[in-house]
Formats: sequence, structure tokens, C-alpha cells
Amino acid sequence: MAGVSTRAATGLLVALQALALVVIGLVLGVQATTGRPSDQLGALLGAGLAVATGIATALLARGLWRRSARARSPVVVLELLCLPVAWDLLQAHRTLIGIAVAGAAVLAVTLVAVSTRPSGAAGKPAPRR
Repeated sequence: MAGVSTRAATGLLVALQALALVVIGLVLGVQATTGRPSDQLGALLGAGLAVATGIATALLARGLWRRSARARSPVVVLELLCLPVAWDLLQAHRTLIGIAVAGAAVLAVTLVAVSTRPSGAAGKPAPRR
């Protein structure tokens, strides 16, 4: 049952990241349309990119939940790309957000790694023929 709980935790964490991306994209879109950004097209494109990335991340979370081997590598790449973002947030004195982004990325990569380990074969010698 440990594999099921690890799989569920990984899928839930990535799904929460997807939800955060969609919400951030929607907030940026509202701010771009109601406020006066210096570059409105750039602000709208950034908002659309955040929403699209959130949707793609949600599809990856669904793949993790279903134990799809195809979802693991893109999730690891996505989480590794979050680390420079976290570093930039830390340098911009957004400490809590930076720590949260880095912690979620490290936790997601760890959960993916733990959930893909062979459970019964570790430490056992290969059968002789």
C-alpha cells in the first residue's frame, strides 16, 4: 500500500502546482485587462502561458495518478525548471514563496524517484539458471 500512497501524494502535489499556475495566470490576466501594464500584450501572453502551463501540469498529474511511465520524466524536468525560479524569488526577497517553490520541487522529484523504485527486487540476487 505504500506505493499507492506515494503515487497519490505525488499526483496531489503536482495537481496543486497546476492549480496554483492556473490561478496565478487568471490573476495576471485580470490585472492585465483592468490595470495599465507597460506592455499589455506581454502581460496577457504571460497570463496565457501560465494558464497553459497549469493545464499541461494538470495532465501530468493525471498521468502520475494513473502510473503512466510517460508522465514521470516531464514532471522531473518541470520540477528541475522550478529551482531557478525559486532562486530568483529568493534573490528578490520573496523568501517564503521561494522556499515553497523549491520545497515543492524537491519533494515532487523525491516522490517520483521513490514511487518508481522496484519494491520487491531490491537487494535480492538474480535467480540462477
